[in-house]
Amino acid sequence: MKRKPSIAELLAHHKRFISAIPGSARLLEDIRAANSLIFCCTNNIEPWFRRQSDEIGLPRFVSPARTITSFGCGVSKSSPRFEMFNAVLDAVPGLSAPRCVFVDDRHSNLERAQEFGMKTVHCDCEKGGLDAVRTGLGALGVFDSTGDRLRAVVFDVGGVLAQDVWEHAYLDPAAGLVAQYPHLDHGDLSRVGKKLWEEFAYSRDLDGQMEENYYARFLSEFSWDA
Repeated sequence: MKRKPSIAELLAHHKRFISAIPGSARLLEDIRAANSLIFCCTNNIEPWFRRQSDEIGLPRFVSPARTITSFGCGVSKSSPRFEMFNAVLDAVPGLSAPRCVFVDDRHSNLERAQEFGMKTVHCDCEKGGLDAVRTGLGALGVFDSTGDRLRAVVFDVGGVLAQDVWEHAYLDPAAGLVAQYPHLDHGDLSRVGKKLWEEFAYSRDLDGQMEENYYARFLSEFSWDA
């Protein structure tokens, strides 16, 4: 068994998997050129989101007021009170749910957006990815400069505009932690990932130590003895 990794090694490993999905910036540019508003609405851990945002160049397209996050709202997109979706509408006076289209890779989030009244487009990296998203947005009139167009496109980030870090950095059988540390059980990793998500995804990184705290907690969840 390999030795226990350090927090710095886990952080470096994680960073290697943070990247924009090819074509994401071009898609955002085309939406902006069609005069549709762009939002992000993401369940995320703050330091991870910052790196994803930098990789995508998200601040070029989405203002802070239109950046809706679980750590900013204190709840997730699955909340029964729709706080994150309401925050989208609150950001632009007069914006209504039927004039928004929400793009996400998870069906459960799409269903919540539909319940809220938004139109939706599913992003499936194995079935067309952003090309399919572009087609879906086009069918809804996002790129049409005439007629009664949608006013806003609301994107999830991880799994849509940026790589899903958890799936690749931890669970990928070729390059993830399960490949480097075979004693780590896939099911246990998923369980710990969900547990830590609940601890870290709904609060701010006020002291800049959230990642170090996250990885300290992660290391404590497993046995690393030979």
